[in-house]
Amino acid sequence: MCYEETRPSLRRCFRFCASLGSILAVISISVQPLLKKRQMLGMMRGNTTETADMTVFAAAPATNMSVPDVSLAPALELPPETAPPSTSFLAGGAAPRVCDSEEISDALHSVFQADAVHAMQSVASPDPGGVSKWFRIGLLRSCCAAGRCQRVGGDVFLAFLEGRTEDGLDLVTQPLVHDLQNGSYTLLVAADSLLPSGTYTLRVYLHQALNRSVYQHLAQGKPWPLADPSGKQSALDTFDLHLSSSKILGKDLRSMYVHLVANASVAGTPWELRWSWPGPGPWTSAMARLPPCPRHSGVFRREGGFWLQVGGALKCSNLGVGGCGELGLLRPDPEFHHVYVERSCYYPVRNGAAIQSCLKKQKVVLLGDSTTQGLLSEALVMWSEKKPYKSFENKSDVCSYKQHYEPRRGRWVGQWTSPYCDAKGSVTMSDVTLGGRAVIHSPQWSYLRSPQCKGLGNLADRQVGRELAKQLNAFSIVVLHSCDHDLCNKINPKPKLLQQYRINLKRLAKLLQAHAKRKRIIWLSCAAQGNLAATQYFTQTQLFKWRMDRLALEMCRENGWEFVDVFSLTSAALLRLKWWHHRGKAGDVHTHSHCCPFGDRAELAQLELAKMQEALPWQLAWQGGVGYLSRTVVQVLFNQICAPAA
Repeated sequence: MCYEETRPSLRRCFRFCASLGSILAVISISVQPLLKKRQMLGMMRGNTTETADMTVFAAAPATNMSVPDVSLAPALELPPETAPPSTSFLAGGAAPRVCDSEEISDALHSVFQADAVHAMQSVASPDPGGVSKWFRIGLLRSCCAAGRCQRVGGDVFLAFLEGRTEDGLDLVTQPLVHDLQNGSYTLLVAADSLLPSGTYTLRVYLHQALNRSVYQHLAQGKPWPLADPSGKQSALDTFDLHLSSSKILGKDLRSMYVHLVANASVAGTPWELRWSWPGPGPWTSAMARLPPCPRHSGVFRREGGFWLQVGGALKCSNLGVGGCGELGLLRPDPEFHHVYVERSCYYPVRNGAAIQSCLKKQKVVLLGDSTTQGLLSEALVMWSEKKPYKSFENKSDVCSYKQHYEPRRGRWVGQWTSPYCDAKGSVTMSDVTLGGRAVIHSPQWSYLRSPQCKGLGNLADRQVGRELAKQLNAFSIVVLHSCDHDLCNKINPKPKLLQQYRINLKRLAKLLQAHAKRKRIIWLSCAAQGNLAATQYFTQTQLFKWRMDRLALEMCRENGWEFVDVFSLTSAALLRLKWWHHRGKAGDVHTHSHCCPFGDRAELAQLELAKMQEALPWQLAWQGGVGYLSRTVVQVLFNQICAPAA
């Protein structure tokens, strides 16, 4: 299919071509000055038939095929002046149209082309037990100008499927975006996925764009980087990260990967996918047979998981062989009534009695940054016999409100405080109490977040290492997490950022080998950081977190430690803004609820005035905001601690 464009003041036309002949159809359209190029895409719908070296559009045939079926794909417009390649670039050849090396991809000119029928595709899995067979739902081409497509990969696209199952259940998941390393990417759904029949909307966002000119200048002949969620490639390990305030341009990772405002889905999307459950028997029967996720020594869980609404057609008692557990502990409400399901197992929601029975006389310590402290906050909410509030519905019962006038802002500023909270609303209690005994602990002072923006780099100070070792003494299970402070560049430059992270992990491993030989060590992965439309945080760059998680996984495998992967469940939630903030504001990596009301009196008053229209945000503000994601992460973490080994 071809696209032809004249000057903006003139009319535009579409030209459709088939492999056995050509049919020309000209459609005159009145163009407004602000009309985007992407509005010209997807004007017509048709089915696709794939030939050896190109894709053509044809009328949708009637079919009774048992493979999942999709809705008719939007028409795509490709440049008329470039002939198809002699060999299919889907098989690994060069992309048919090439961009200049200094150009940077954008979402406006990147194009998704849907498949009419899912083809089975084999992709080598980087990990034992990983998915090797996939259904391909379409092809993505990374372009930066009409008529020219990138010929190398490395751009970071995030794809989302969300919608309703045939039973009316809400669902959101992320297809795998597989980088073909030639400027094209396939969108894949695991062949053994539990994705039920339903109608879903596909959205694809260009999250980070590779500046190929900068990379070529700095890489000096190194392989092109690969957008790989498994983090296997090491091409970026030796590059520097300068201070965020530095004016040096074109010389570090910030200029190599451009973080884009992902508020517009690429051309050809949003696209409607009609999916048919490919498994044998009814989907509900498969869900009822689903086992709890077992304990595993160290695996990535980046393939096939999804957020699924529980209730209605799928009752909690019918999810998994033992039911979904104490769903009420996640504090479900009209906005969030979901659990996260892996492609082969699920996480039962455990209550305090189950945790107490699991731990027996063992004690757990959580060591990390403020997000780790936030996990303790949600563990207190779900399990502890001692809580930092009397009423979960209105945490003002133990909090006082103080305000002062700030001349610089020209207004009164207030905040809530209590004996159990700091000025930021984070809990100051350090222990979850069960059976009258402190069983889960997170120290108020963390050597992995203070000083800030150094993370594991703080362990270069031997005294810090000794103090951290002391924090391990009283505990038999040690949970460690360090990610965003290792990426942060507000205070310290990071020469050879990823390579240094590997060195710091080895330093940590040496410390643990010396001081925690008989302890159970669990590493908690990085988390995605919301939201897609925000670009102010370097720590939102998923590509670097993928690599950091791989390095941490390798450390765990080398030492016989455990790795818990929660990245995908947080990344899949990026589309749901109100899962990150009760009013849907731009979220960040902190997803735990506050131990006092969230917001000052002025904000609460505004919500109260709109109570009839925004009842849920008003209620959540008094509850301290949302904590859905952090509570789920806590449950996944303690599933690893409590579940029997695979």
